[in-house]
Amino acid sequence: MPAVRSARTRRTWWSSVTSARGLSIVAIVIAVGTPASAATVLITAKQLAANSVTSKAIKNGSVSNADLGLASVTAKNLAKGSVTTTALGAGAVTSANIAAGAVTASQLAPGTIPTPTPAFTLNDGMVTGAKLAASSVGASNLATGAVTGTKLLDGTVDSADIAAGAITAGKIGTGAVTSTAILDGTITAADAAPAIGASLDTTTVQAINNDLWNGSSAQNYVDEELDGFYLDFGTSTTPWATTGMINTATNPSRITVTIPGLYQVNAATGWNQNSTGYREISLVVNGTQGAPAPGTGTVAAISRVQASSNTTRTLQTISTTVALTAGDYIGVRVSQDTGSALNLIHGSLSLVRIGSTPT
Repeated sequence: MPAVRSARTRRTWWSSVTSARGLSIVAIVIAVGTPASAATVLITAKQLAANSVTSKAIKNGSVSNADLGLASVTAKNLAKGSVTTTALGAGAVTSANIAAGAVTASQLAPGTIPTPTPAFTLNDGMVTGAKLAASSVGASNLATGAVTGTKLLDGTVDSADIAAGAITAGKIGTGAVTSTAILDGTITAADAAPAIGASLDTTTVQAINNDLWNGSSAQNYVDEELDGFYLDFGTSTTPWATTGMINTATNPSRITVTIPGLYQVNAATGWNQNSTGYREISLVVNGTQGAPAPGTGTVAAISRVQASSNTTRTLQTISTTVALTAGDYIGVRVSQDTGSALNLIHGSLSLVRIGSTPT
C-alpha cells in the first residue's frame, strides 16, 4: 500500500505535475503554431482521439491532395455545382455516368453525330410527327408521289400552289368547267372540238322503181314506210366525216355512229319532173332492204309530198333529232308511185352529234 503523503508533500507533488503539464501545453502550442518548429513531431495521429480535429481547427487552404485518402471524397462531400468542366479529366465521363435521356438536342454540337458507315435503317414507324422539328421537312425530303390528295387539308391549295400548266384536260372532271368559269370572249373557233358526224352527197342519177303500196289498207301504209329503196352513195363525195362513220365500199347507203349521243340528222332529194303521184323520203335507223317489200328498221322521220309539175323537179328535205348508240346506222329510204320508174337526180345525208343522250 502506498505511503500516505503529508499535506505538504501533496502540495509539492501537485505543483510539480502542474508545472510539467503547463510546459507540455506550451510546447504543443509552439510546435503547431511555429513554422520553424514544424519538423518537430510532438503529437502523432495515434495520440488524437476520434473526431477530435474539427473543421474549425483546420486552417483554410491547409488540406492538400496529398492529405486526402483514396476515395475519401464521396458525392455527399461535393457541393451542388462544385464540379466544373475543368475538374473533369479527358475521357472521364463514360456512358455509365450519363443518366438515361440526359443528353438532349441542345447538348449536341453541330456535326457531332456522323453519318454511320455502313448506314443503318430506322425501323418502320420510329420517326413520328413529334420527333420532327418545325419546318424540318423540305421539298427535297419528299419522295415522288408522297403527297396524295388525302394528305392535303381541304381548302389549303390555292392558285399560288399550282404550277403553270399543271392542270391538263385529264385533271378536269366531267362538267367541272361551267360557263361562269370561262372568261368572256376567250373561246375561239380553234378552241372548239372537231364536230362528230358525217356527210354524204351524190349527183349520180338513180332510177327508183314504182312503189308496191296499193293504198288499200292501214297495214299496207305501215309497210309502205319501209318499202322503197335506199339512196346509194357509193359514188358520192364525202365533204367530211368522223373516222369510222362512213364506208361507202362496204355499206354505200348508210352512216354508222361510233360515239353515242343525240344527233341531228338531215336529208334532201331532188326528183325528176313528173306531176303524177307522191314522192316520199324516210330516215330509217338500222334499216334493211325488203325483198321485195317491206324492209325492217325504225323510221325516225318521214316526208311525203304530192308532185304537181311536169316541168319542175320535186325537191324534198327532212330533218330530225334521234338518240343513237355506237353501232347504230342511218339511211335514206326513197319511194314514188308514178306508175313506172322515176329518176332521182341528187341526194344527200348528214348527221352531227349535238350532245349526250338525255337521261
